[in-house]
Amino acid sequence: MTMQWYEILTLIGFPALGALILGDIYARIKLGGKKFKQKKNKEQKELIAEVVKAEVTPIKESLQVIGNKINTLEEGECSSLRNDLLNSYRHCEKEGYRTTEDTQNWSHMYEAYKKLNGNSFIDTLKTDFDCIDTYDEYKKKLKNNK
Repeated sequence: MTMQWYEILTLIGFPALGALILGDIYARIKLGGKKFKQKKNKEQKELIAEVVKAEVTPIKESLQVIGNKINTLEEGECSSLRNDLLNSYRHCEKEGYRTTEDTQNWSHMYEAYKKLNGNSFIDTLKTDFDCIDTYDEYKKKLKNNK
């Protein structure tokens, strides 16, 4: 028994293919050419938005974690600088003078502390630190007191 051409097409899925083609033609006719393209473009945009959102969300969460860690490090460094500035001030006050190195170190630490948004407590301490005699002034006072 030989098969006719239409029987062969039926076996290989012509009805499904025909349904797809007819469905596409029907949608184009119903929506009109422009509206059909707009609908497809809208669907593509929505799909792209979903993919981008799925990719961006983990990156955004990672950046938030990194930002939190940076804030913690900044707070820790600010506390450490405040402690070092206070210790340096107390040392110089106890000695009765400040060396050039003390002044330079204090200045660098103070600038870093302020860039990290340190509080005004250190501003007051800076004024007091600047009032401590330099080593040369200290030596002159000792000479004059003898």
